[in-house]
Amino acid sequence: MADDTQTTLNIVDGNGTLRAVYVTQNGSTYTFQSTPRVNGAQVDVTNPMPTKPGEITLVPLDVAIVTTGGTAVTALISGHRTAGGWIANPVTATVNLGINEIGTASGTTSSGNTTFIVPGQTYTLSASTNAVSVISSDSSHAFSGYGFQ
Repeated sequence: MADDTQTTLNIVDGNGTLRAVYVTQNGSTYTFQSTPRVNGAQVDVTNPMPTKPGEITLVPLDVAIVTTGGTAVTALISGHRTAGGWIANPVTATVNLGINEIGTASGTTSSGNTTFIVPGQTYTLSASTNAVSVISSDSSHAFSGYGFQ
């Protein structure tokens, strides 16, 4: 995440309920909240979430399958998520899916710039001109999502 940006993590709590956790980065400091924040303050009527004016165009994934386990693919090429987007690991998947918004995804657990999501989890992409790299430990691992422009 770039400085002063927010990403939403969807997690399943101990009761099996899907919950959103909002992660804000400011420099090397991370803050976790249960409600979205803009400029450090909770989003509400007096502090609305910024929006992109006009319509958002859905951009299909450039690649939607990890063909060879352990080898990253470029899910969205540079410029295909200028207004954000999302990637989902299907509930039918048997292994986690790694996503890197800055460089090439690697490994099998969250580390560095690669974040892994469990089967059934969705990852929200930040608005950026960067490409998005995805990796999985198994071959023929399908995933879904869109870039927003």
